[in-house]
Amino acid sequence: MFIRKGFVILIQASYLLIPEHKYEIVNKLQERKHIVGMTGDGVNDAPALKKADIGIAVADATDAARGASDIVLTAPGLSVIISAVLSSRAIFQRMKNYTIYSVSITIRIVFGFMLIALIWEFDFSAFMVLIIAILNDGTIMTISKDRVKPSPTPDSWKLKEIFATGIVLGGYQAVMSVVFFWSIHKTDLFSDKFGVRSIRDNNDELIGAVYLQVSIISQAPSLSRVYADWTFAKVKGIGWGWAGVIWVYSIVTYFPQDLLKFAIRYILSGKAWISFFDNRVHRTNSL
Repeated sequence: MFIRKGFVILIQASYLLIPEHKYEIVNKLQERKHIVGMTGDGVNDAPALKKADIGIAVADATDAARGASDIVLTAPGLSVIISAVLSSRAIFQRMKNYTIYSVSITIRIVFGFMLIALIWEFDFSAFMVLIIAILNDGTIMTISKDRVKPSPTPDSWKLKEIFATGIVLGGYQAVMSVVFFWSIHKTDLFSDKFGVRSIRDNNDELIGAVYLQVSIISQAPSLSRVYADWTFAKVKGIGWGWAGVIWVYSIVTYFPQDLLKFAIRYILSGKAWISFFDNRVHRTNSL
């Protein structure tokens, strides 16, 4: 039997216990707010298997044990349980990644375009925003095949951390989009530093540049912004020079996101506040 932080797996019911004892063990553990999983193979194990949160019938179990269980093993041995736990934790990690990505990209698109429209009264094509949203769905689908490392301990949603991470990353990306638009619309920064032609007075090319910058961070297809001329979407190709500049800008602004993720987890873990108060107490005692 394994007990850790409210998570219990009763690996195998002892053959020395009578059915009432097996049932009582499961019941007592549940009364203590543990999540109980139990394996069994005989008719006598059926009541406890039914009572457990997760009843697992082994490969050669009786029909009664199979009927009372939530999971029926088809391979001999108990090692498949470990594989199932690791696989489920990997799936759970992908679900967390999906949630963080969805929150961050929604905030980034909504607030990025909203701030640009409010501050500079710049008109973006609704079709362009719609295309970005649709292409993001394709990016999200790839998360199902993401290579993740299963958690060594039972995991939980930790919604505060998930939404805080998504909001901070989305807000950061939105600010970077606003800064990028300001630099190409109100200054000649990139023209002076990289020798590309100015597009500050060409609204269609400005839209194309912003679309490319947003698409790169969103992992959407971006080469169409180099040479495309979509008059119905008010988008015009900006050339390979600007494409390279925008890629450099996107790469440079990408790396701080890892630091933000670590900072959020550190702050929400409570260690930051503990260190803060310990330092205050230490300084007070020194005085």
